[in-house]
Amino acid sequence: MIDHILGRPSQRLKSLQVLLVLIAWTGYLVKGNRHGPYVVRRISRRTSGKLTAWQTFCMTLTGLYLLKNMDKLLGLGGLSAFLHLLMLAPEPLARLYSRSFFRATWFATAMDAGFFTALPIRRKWIRDIASILFSVYYLVFAEAADEKVRKIRATITVEQLRVSWEKPLRNPYIRFATTINAGRIRMLKELSIARKEKDPVTAWLYWNGTESELAGCDQLVLSFTGGGGVSMTPRCHDEYLIPWSKRLNVPILSVQYRYHLP
Repeated sequence: MIDHILGRPSQRLKSLQVLLVLIAWTGYLVKGNRHGPYVVRRISRRTSGKLTAWQTFCMTLTGLYLLKNMDKLLGLGGLSAFLHLLMLAPEPLARLYSRSFFRATWFATAMDAGFFTALPIRRKWIRDIASILFSVYYLVFAEAADEKVRKIRATITVEQLRVSWEKPLRNPYIRFATTINAGRIRMLKELSIARKEKDPVTAWLYWNGTESELAGCDQLVLSFTGGGGVSMTPRCHDEYLIPWSKRLNVPILSVQYRYHLP
């Protein structure tokens, strides 16, 4: 996770991390309390007459083995990637793009993996909370997130596409964070645009002004959001459409694709 936070770690930086850890622990072993910190000393006093050095050694190795393979017991597929992440360089994106872009892909991949993992949960309120918790898990175990997303994308369905792309619309916690980040505008409403001998087109109007000011506008930004015709209404793009409307001081009309949310 340290590598992903930094954005573009180098082999020299990783070598420095290893060296600093070795120096810190060597200094503690030489100067620190030989029986460990306070909590460890209390545990040691209680177990010293019950466990031998060999039993302690075996229990330590067993605990490390359990930690490394906990993902197999829980069915999450990747807890062991934490150790892998500490030892190996991150994916090639770290060397191809800027640090901020790499951090963004790390965050977005973790979110996708978390929401994919929580998708089978039936109750929506539990699924919403689990999606956030799983996303936090995958932020730490980034290699597991990459593996999870790669497997899903190999056979992805429309429902999985919507789960990945419509987080701001489906999850109330993401929606709340998006609202805080984007702020508010004076006018945000759904319109129905009539067409001759055809069904009307639905669009959303973003305008940070009054009705009278809108009537006097001679400019308009027309937005066609992505979504492949199967996903993402304009409301999924509030995070940038609202700030655009404020900065440009021009009304934005975002056309909605013809699909229906389940």
